[in-house]
Amino acid sequence: MRARGAAVKGRTRKRQEIRSFLLRHGKIYPGKQAWCSRFFKWLHDLSFG
Repeated sequence: MRARGAAVKGRTRKRQEIRSFLLRHGKIYPGKQAWCSRFFKWLHDLSFG
């Protein structure tokens, strides 16, 4: 149970880091739900100069 809890907490932390990075660079996902297949496609198509 402890290992699963730590994994979930780590995943949540990394997702927040990614969202913060995108926000700092002015990239806001236009869809309703993040972390779905459309979000990952959008994320893959991003480019940073």
